[in-house]
Amino acid sequence: MATKSLKPKGGSSCAVATCVNYAGKVKRDGNTNISFYRFPKDPEFQKKWTLKCRRGDIMNPGISYMCSEHFSDDAYIRDLKAELLEYTPKFRKLKPDAIPTLNLPEDHTHRFVASTSSFMRRSRMELKKQKQDHDDLITSILTTDTTSFSNVSSSTVMISDDSTLPTKPDYEKMYNELLKKYEVLQNKTSISSQKHELSNKDSVIDYQSINQSLRSSKQNLQRANTLLIKNKKQLTKEIKLLSKNRSRAVDVEAKKYLKTLFSTNQIDLIMKKKKKVHWTTDEISKAFTLMYFSKRAYIYVKDELHYPLPGLSSLQRWATNIDMQCGILEDVNRIMPDEFLKDKEL
Repeated sequence: MATKSLKPKGGSSCAVATCVNYAGKVKRDGNTNISFYRFPKDPEFQKKWTLKCRRGDIMNPGISYMCSEHFSDDAYIRDLKAELLEYTPKFRKLKPDAIPTLNLPEDHTHRFVASTSSFMRRSRMELKKQKQDHDDLITSILTTDTTSFSNVSSSTVMISDDSTLPTKPDYEKMYNELLKKYEVLQNKTSISSQKHELSNKDSVIDYQSINQSLRSSKQNLQRANTLLIKNKKQLTKEIKLLSKNRSRAVDVEAKKYLKTLFSTNQIDLIMKKKKKVHWTTDEISKAFTLMYFSKRAYIYVKDELHYPLPGLSSLQRWATNIDMQCGILEDVNRIMPDEFLKDKEL
């Protein structure tokens, strides 16, 4: 089945700042795939459409239009009949909550610049008004001169034949006067247009300077943030170094006081410097002496009071490795009480 074209629906021009589509241009170019839609009556959605236009001039949303180039396919109501019959409908309806999302001005500077379509429309209106004023001026002058000439002619008919006929109107003088009036009118129009352009340029320059100052402020803040991060890292390193030096000083003082009561391995276990240590023969012999007096007391001191002592398995391994040769046993002498040895010598 043949595909039907999408004809433009009403409207005079698109309200989007950067869009140049208007009904006359669409008709002249033969682009029938562009439609124009009125702004919604709902104040909330009307405000959203207005913000999407990024207009810098004053606009009336109640009489404004937006073309179909700014809406995605999801914004239209599905036409099941057209889809089943495989043809394009004459007019596609928008959803009540449709929002324009395509071909919109992205740069924030468009917010403050009058739309291209409105500027072109205003220029066309000024030229049309200028031409109309020129035509009205010529028509009024010609009408006045013709009327006066006809009145003069009718009055001369009643004069006697001896009187002289009136002279013809000086068209060159009339043309010069008309030309002067036209130049004055043209100067006024050019001055008003120049003022309008200067006001637009001044507003753009002001906003550009504001934008530039904001960017410089942002750069200064970024530099200050970088400096703060660097100082934070340096302070963190200094704090860690001070904490390390302080803990080291505390360890030195603690070892100084504990050294009078505990051995080196016991101090390492108490201060959690090591999880396992290699007990010396002197430390095991002292522990073996304590266990000799009472095994239960040894276990109580080690497990309940958490006194750093060798385990029972360590003592058993040490006992199995005692040198049992003839003569004086050094290992046995080391673990026996001093009083017992003194009595034996006597």
